[in-house]
Amino acid sequence: PNRTDLLMAIGNTAVRFGKYDLAIQTFNRMLPLTDKGTAQGGIYLRIGETCRRKGDYNSAIQALEKARETLPDNVTVLGSLALVLDASSRKDDARKVWEATLRIDPNNGVALNNLAFLMAETGGDLDDALTKAQKAKQLLPSLFEVSDTLGWIYLKKNLPDSAIDIFKDLVT
Repeated sequence: PNRTDLLMAIGNTAVRFGKYDLAIQTFNRMLPLTDKGTAQGGIYLRIGETCRRKGDYNSAIQALEKARETLPDNVTVLGSLALVLDASSRKDDARKVWEATLRIDPNNGVALNNLAFLMAETGGDLDDALTKAQKAKQLLPSLFEVSDTLGWIYLKKNLPDSAIDIFKDLVT
């Protein structure tokens, strides 16, 4: 019962099979058995991700904030937190976390793309959003979501010909 390696395997397997409550319970059992610091931060990340998959955004945010306290410069933690904040309609908080991610890793294509899309959706600076989306496209040229963001920003900027070119490529 105190073997964290086996508990981790049980928790991870439960997540894979959609047994989220079992996974969360298992990960929580690990916390008192684990040294404070990086290991606990990783467990809180797993709890947060599992809560996100379950659709329990409030619990996901709480767990991911605890992970962030322990692992403040971990872009995986920050990215997960930003996604959950965005999904729970906390757009301004999500924007701040994406920006924090980019301060740590300015070439994080996913963060650039997601921040650009968020900016376009919430009335942010479209020129800045376009710059971020173009950089994301350079970093992740084959990711459809990046092309979609770029096309959407072109539409928002009233550049339909550029948007159509992007969307044609996506459809093809």
